[in-house]
Amino acid sequence: MNSANKLPGGALVRRLAAVESAPDRGVISLYLDLSTPEQAVPRDRRAQIESLGDRARQWYTDAEQHRRFADQPAVRQDLEGVLEYLEDQFPPRGARGVAVFRCSDPEVFEVVRLASAPPSSVGVDRHPRLLPLLEAGGWLPGTYVLAVSGETAELFAARGLGLQEVARFESEITAHDVEGGEESRHQRHLEEERRAHVRRAAGLLADTARRHRVEQVVLVATPKLVRPLEEAVDPELAGPVAGVVEAELRHRPAAELAPEVEDALASQVQELDRRLHAELQQRMGRGAGARTGVEATLDALSERRVEHLLLAPRLELEGAVCPSCGWLAAGVGSCPVDGASLEAVADLGELMVRRAVEQSAAVRVPADPAIVSDRAAALLRYERQ
Repeated sequence: MNSANKLPGGALVRRLAAVESAPDRGVISLYLDLSTPEQAVPRDRRAQIESLGDRARQWYTDAEQHRRFADQPAVRQDLEGVLEYLEDQFPPRGARGVAVFRCSDPEVFEVVRLASAPPSSVGVDRHPRLLPLLEAGGWLPGTYVLAVSGETAELFAARGLGLQEVARFESEITAHDVEGGEESRHQRHLEEERRAHVRRAAGLLADTARRHRVEQVVLVATPKLVRPLEEAVDPELAGPVAGVVEAELRHRPAAELAPEVEDALASQVQELDRRLHAELQQRMGRGAGARTGVEATLDALSERRVEHLLLAPRLELEGAVCPSCGWLAAGVGSCPVDGASLEAVADLGELMVRRAVEQSAAVRVPADPAIVSDRAAALLRYERQ
C-alpha cells in the first residue's frame, strides 16, 4: 500500500501531530458544522460559535491539577482571538464544515475547510484533536485544481476556505470560417493548437510541483479537453490526480467549482478506503501482515510495526501508557516491557494517531464503520520473527 505521504492531507496531519504546547499554554481545536440551513444565517452561526466559546472556557486540564485552561492568560487570549475570527472575519464560502487550530507557543493557526460536516465541538489540550479532522476529510494544503477551457488555463491552490489562483494563461485558438479543401487542413491545425494549449496547461502543474508539495490534484476541463488533459499530465503527477470534473467553464468561473471538486476528492477517498478494506481482509485471511481489535493494534503500534492505522468513526477509547517506554495498553496495569505502572489516558484514540505519525504510518478514519468493525485495525510493515 501507499505510504503516509500518499494519503490526502498527510503533510497537514503530520505537522499538527507534532505540535505540543508549552506547559502554560494549550492548543485550541475547534470544529464547526456549517451544513445546516441555519448556519447560512450569520446570527445563528454566531450563536453556535458563542456556545463553543463557553464550552472552551470551562475546559479543564488533567484531573490531578484540574485547572481551567482559560484561566491561563495566553490560552484565554488565543481563544478570544479564534472566536473573534469566526464571528467577524470568517467567510463560510459554502463550506460544509471548518476546523480551526490555534496555539501561541508554538505558533499555530490553521483553518481547514472540511469535506463533510463534523459535529460542532471544541477542546483545549497540549496537543491538537485530530480524529474529527481525519474523519471529516478536508480542503487540505497541497490540494491543487487545474482548470482548462478552450482558450484559458488556470491553476488554483487550496488556501483556507477556498481556491486561490496561482497561475493562468490564455491561448489564441484559431477559429474562423473556412471553405472547401481547406477545411480538413484547418481542422488539423485547430487540433494541434488545442493539444499545445493543453500541454502548456499541464506544464503549469509540473512547474508548481517542482517548487511546492502537490498532494492531490483535481482536473477540470470542458468535455472535449478531458482526455487530452489527462494524457498531458506528467506521469510523475498521475498518482496525485484525485479526480476529473467535466464543466463548461465559459459560463462558470472555475473558482466557483468548490462543490464539484469536493465531490471528486470524496470519491477518491472512498476508493482509497475500499482498497484498504480489501487489503486488510486479504492479509487477515492469510493470517499475516495485519491486526484487528484495539489490543492487537496497540501492541503493533508500541512495537512500531504499523504501516496503516485504521480507526472507527466517532471513536471513544480510554487506555493507558507506560511513562518510561511509551508502551500502549487498553487498560492500566504493569508494562510488559519494563514492569512500570501504566498511567491512564482519557483519549487513547488521539494518542494512537500521534504514535502512528511518529513511525511514519498513514492514518485513516473510514466513513463506513464496517471497514473497522472492531474499533481499530492496522496493516503492518512486517511480522515479528
